[in-house]
Amino acid sequence: NQHAGLYSVVVSSPYGTTTSSNASLWAVILPEDFFDDFDPGIHSEQWLIMSGTVAATNIGGCVSGVNALWFGGDGERFATTRSLNASAGGMIDFQLRLGNGLYPWEIPDLPGEGISLEFSTDQGSSWTLIRAYETYTFTNWTRVQETIPIEARRSATVFRWRQMLHS
Repeated sequence: NQHAGLYSVVVSSPYGTTTSSNASLWAVILPEDFFDDFDPGIHSEQWLIMSGTVAATNIGGCVSGVNALWFGGDGERFATTRSLNASAGGMIDFQLRLGNGLYPWEIPDLPGEGISLEFSTDQGSSWTLIRAYETYTFTNWTRVQETIPIEARRSATVFRWRQMLHS
């Protein structure tokens, strides 16, 4: 905090002036909240960009509310948050479910068809992997919690969930 330090107060009146002893002052930067339960739809103000076919739907069920974010379509699929102040650290907490082979979901059947969670501190020019979530573990809704990495603790960080491969 650029204004942290020792401060004193000077009080003046017609009867004189007095100065307090020094006191420390600092500010705590709280983590910025980001939330979207996709109910009733995608809260577009929370997201920078999404690619592929994405929808707020109950095709694969949901955890809170009626809908979840669903990825479909050809090519790379991703959802990128708006720029967030992650300088205070904190947790990334979400629910994840990948196809389980039951209609209308195709089961992820090849290596690399999972979801990756990444961050960027340069507005998406480069990305750093936080963790890859493999397909065999997440065919039912699973809560995932990740500590925001030290390298991502910046005042303008974006996070991205990405599926590069699918068959």
